[in-house]
Amino acid sequence: MIRLITGYAGTGHVTSADAGRFNAGVCGKNAYIMQTGEQLACIARSNNEIIIGSGDLVDQGRHFSIPQNSSETLTLENGSQGKSRYDAVVVRYSKDAGTGVESASMYVARGTETVKTVIPSKPEVTHGNIFNGEIIDDVVLYYIKIIDLSIEKIERAIPLIPSLSTIADVIYPVGSIYMSMNATNPAKLFGGTWEQITDYFLRPSSKSGQTGGSDHFQLSVDNLPQHSHSIPAHSHSIPDHTHTATAASAGDHVHTFSKIKDVAAGTAKYTADSYGALGASKGETSKAGGHTHKITINRKEGLVTNGGGKGNTGNTGIAQPVYTLPPYLTVYAWKRTA
Repeated sequence: MIRLITGYAGTGHVTSADAGRFNAGVCGKNAYIMQTGEQLACIARSNNEIIIGSGDLVDQGRHFSIPQNSSETLTLENGSQGKSRYDAVVVRYSKDAGTGVESASMYVARGTETVKTVIPSKPEVTHGNIFNGEIIDDVVLYYIKIIDLSIEKIERAIPLIPSLSTIADVIYPVGSIYMSMNATNPAKLFGGTWEQITDYFLRPSSKSGQTGGSDHFQLSVDNLPQHSHSIPAHSHSIPDHTHTATAASAGDHVHTFSKIKDVAAGTAKYTADSYGALGASKGETSKAGGHTHKITINRKEGLVTNGGGKGNTGNTGIAQPVYTLPPYLTVYAWKRTA
């Protein structure tokens, strides 16, 4: 059955369970120290006494408080020479099973000693689920390490929870990056001082604040792998063809010849050099004026040249810069500086 909690009912009707559930919805179900008073600070007054300052604690929605200007004093048992241990400062929620009355208390849970060369274990406490009706739940505020007779250190065991007014400082501390599709400066949303980031991709690194890179890149010979361009062995075909040429002008000239009578054969033979022995007579052709002779070189069938060697190709390309950006979506981005 639904109930109206924050409304007038004529009689008292808001219970601690109602308030606890509401607080748990706002603060979370775990245990947190609130940023009020002295935030339940733990101070060692001596090796046997500690003081817990004012402040507020929320555990599973239940609210515990040490009022302003008040404190809680707790006593520690003595340590032992050559030994070490952890003690725990505990806030306890308890509920009387008969009456249903709920209460809070604070105590020190003593740990088990060990030789100081060994890390001691932390004391066990009772963890109960208040929402399920369990009647005891312990919250450890601090662990106190004791070596020999002295307190060595005090360790807070649960976190501080930010207030709504300071939660942005927790989410976006100085140095944080904020990105949005909205152009509103985050200073208007969260306060602080912000510097807008433009024209940079964000690159995770072991060092922040460094810049570099470019959206274009000009390739050079040093960027290319070692390589060559090959031309395979080849030949060129020559088609069927003839060559025509003209002899040079000879000028005025005659040709000399000999006439020899071959009695046996009954014929005459002409040579240029053997007429004397046979008693031949000598003659000349008629004189010719200056002239030329046109000759035609015999026709050759189609030929193929010998196979050629390897070589290199010519140059090409226009050296345009390479565009290095991947597909992207632009956003507004800021870095918090104060």
